Amino acid sequence: MDYTVRSTYTRTDSYLWRAADVAVVLVVSVLIVFLLFRFALVPCEVGADSVKELKEGDVVLVDRVSRFFVDYELGDVLNARTEEGVFFLRCAAAGGQEYTVRNGRAYLDGALIDESAYGGSWSEGVDFSVTIPEGSLLLLPDDRSGVLDPERFIFPYSEVYGAARILILPFERFRAFA
Repeated sequence: MDYTVRSTYTRTDSYLWRAADVAVVLVVSVLIVFLLFRFALVPCEVGADSVKELKEGDVVLVDRVSRFFVDYELGDVLNARTEEGVFFLRCAAAGGQEYTVRNGRAYLDGALIDESAYGGSWSEGVDFSVTIPEGSLLLLPDDRSGVLDPERFIFPYSEVYGAARILILPFERFRAFA
């Protein structure tokens, strides 16, 4: 006994079904990309040169999801809202830590920290000590010489938009942040 498999669709029906399948795949793909770039990796334009890796006008993908799963680490480049606007700043201390500057050197909880990789340094004669409240972060620009009031740079987590993950524009400076 021979069995023959035959399609129940006519030739025009099969083309319509294939077109419908392709359309569904395209719509779902566009929706996924839209949701990804709307809620997870949001493109943000750099407004001022406050971090040495970023220049004004650069476009950076900001990770808005990881903050719910992991804590930010010292040295992370974060996007925060201030009265002057939205800026990229570097995480210098977290809630409960004491950040101290004496004779142009920075200390975190009494231990000397090396901030030379950030390119800026504290001005001579700037001395202060600030304890970061729980639920807040101390976010500083890389050029620390202009920071006279560190209290202005303490942000509650609610004002931290996310962490810079990928510099996407301009293309010639494309890079990922650690």
